Amino acid sequence: MNKQRIELLKTYIKEDSSDPFNYYALALEYLDENRAEAEEYFVKLLKTFPEYLPTYYHAAHFFMDTDPDRTSEIFEEGIKLAQIQGDLKTLAELRNAYTNWQFDQD
Repeated sequence: MNKQRIELLKTYIKEDSSDPFNYYALALEYLDENRAEAEEYFVKLLKTFPEYLPTYYHAAHFFMDTDPDRTSEIFEEGIKLAQIQGDLKTLAELRNAYTNWQFDQD
């Protein structure tokens, strides 16, 4: 976790709260050392910026160990969004990760 980067990202959010990338970057910054903060940013991204496709892969992985139902929902929403946006690379990544996770659940 890079504290300077976190402060910079928070400044960017204050300047322009409509850019989902800054929230996404904060979620990833907090991922390893402050899971509560990471969760807060992933939830905000999914609710406020549902069209921001990069969120879905990392958010689904974030919830894998704690909330399987939510993980499935996030993967499924991300797959639908990737299809709508025509992002074939992300679609393949989401499908592959979802399938692998489902096999691990059995």
